[in-house]
Amino acid sequence: MLEKAKNPQFWQEVRNNPQYEWIIERVKKAYDDNRQDKILNLSYYERVECHKTGVRTNFDSTYFSRRTWLATTAILALIYPEEEKYIKELHEIIWATCDEYSWALTAHTNGTIAVDTTQVDLDNAETALWLAEIRDILGERLEPLIGERIDYEVHRRVFENYKKGKFWWEAGENNWAAVCGGSVAGALMYLDPELFEELKPRLLKTLNAFINTFPNDGTCLEGPSYCGYGFGNFIIFADLYNRYTKGEVELLKGEKVKNISCYMQRCFIKGNATVSFSDGHRNGKACAMIQYLLNKKFPEDVRILPPELLSVKTSSFSECVRAFIYFDPELPETPFKAEDIYAKDAHQFTANRDKYSFVIKGGHNSEPHNHNDIGSFILADESGQVLCDIGAPLYTLQYFQNEHRYEHICSSSLGHSVPIIDGKAQLAGWKRRGDLSYNADGTVSVEISSAYDIEDLEKLTRNIVFGENSIKLTDSFNIDSSRVTERFVTLIEPQIFESYVKIGNVKLLFDNKLCKVGLSTGEYTSVRPESKLVTVYLIDFEITSGLGDVSFEFEV
Repeated sequence: MLEKAKNPQFWQEVRNNPQYEWIIERVKKAYDDNRQDKILNLSYYERVECHKTGVRTNFDSTYFSRRTWLATTAILALIYPEEEKYIKELHEIIWATCDEYSWALTAHTNGTIAVDTTQVDLDNAETALWLAEIRDILGERLEPLIGERIDYEVHRRVFENYKKGKFWWEAGENNWAAVCGGSVAGALMYLDPELFEELKPRLLKTLNAFINTFPNDGTCLEGPSYCGYGFGNFIIFADLYNRYTKGEVELLKGEKVKNISCYMQRCFIKGNATVSFSDGHRNGKACAMIQYLLNKKFPEDVRILPPELLSVKTSSFSECVRAFIYFDPELPETPFKAEDIYAKDAHQFTANRDKYSFVIKGGHNSEPHNHNDIGSFILADESGQVLCDIGAPLYTLQYFQNEHRYEHICSSSLGHSVPIIDGKAQLAGWKRRGDLSYNADGTVSVEISSAYDIEDLEKLTRNIVFGENSIKLTDSFNIDSSRVTERFVTLIEPQIFESYVKIGNVKLLFDNKLCKVGLSTGEYTSVRPESKLVTVYLIDFEITSGLGDVSFEFEV
């Protein structure tokens, strides 16, 4: 279906046109970083470690290294067909992938053969699609047995299990619906169109449910990282389905899809930082494949971003090959337009000024990849996030267990810039909500009292006033404010002075007659590939007197 990717002349153009060089270099680097003289083994002890200790790093690292080698070797075999080593390595890594005990991540199973070998999870489904696309695009360059083995394994591991099983992700509540549903559908279109027609109503129901989880303003409540993953896989499916139906069905249209398409570019803030709510990343990238294709669908709305703001997911063949085929070297980059963004349905607001960006959220504490963070905010300047939302840590099994999730500084409100009342943090749950209002005078307010289980707390309103070089934050309480600690979170070591705290180039001004300032630290392990221990600085203001309003000012 991807006829452009089958055309040797296209790949010759990729080699000869320097505009593609930045994509090629990322593929080559990933290949060099993950290629092994001997294919890494997915060992028994790495697999069971997750269920015994909760640690998933070792298995995940080996697993995705193998998938990256698979994807990049296939791409390089297309770009450099005369270099025999790539096609030989591709045969070996495909064979090794087909030999794996299970394509599902161990964190997504319970460690029994019954589930390990029948679970259609993110990675099982994606592996099926990647192999199906490699088989279709490489065609006769793959030896017949390799093609037959791909067909056999995908049917055995994915199609048969999907057909006879029912999976929680079919309800469409988060990125799993698009990744699993879209990948199963895509692989079926390649390998078994007749079975696709049989299963199509069920698959389309899941994929439609995924789109319906987005509010009308297009905000992804899972955060920008998972928007790129989930919506990116929806795009892969939608484009394949459009080709499969010879253009008769177009899913990438309409106001809501346009708004989702613009979401990632809205998440870039000052200093090329990104909004990191939920399990997001402070310095994320937009998916190159998404931006290029959606610019063609919505040319007046979706920006062409510079390469330094774009990612090419080299562990995904499907995403990687589309970074090449959707790229248009003739399109110029679109200049960034600093403007305020009010996501009314998601209860989020971004103020973009010449010297800073300020992002604040309401919403509820039962969002997908939820953090307890009603009223939390991000302040960024040219250096990036100053007062931060930590975002995602290195994942463990326990991090996704309800009884342990909010013990973690990244997901607890104790790791966010929100008040602590009577020593208590915010609670999780749908009813723990915060309604955000963008007022006629340009100010923003969030009512966050319901996020706390405090019986006599009837009002807690956070009000924000934006200046050109400053932001004023005022919290209004209806309880004795001596029961309140105002917390602000940063990864920059602060300096405390008599009436202000210096955080990078930002001054946090406070009334030292009302507040007693203190500093403590926490720590978390960052995501791969660095996976290092990071210190979190917690600036606490104990309110010593007064009732009603407590104000702080940030000078940028």
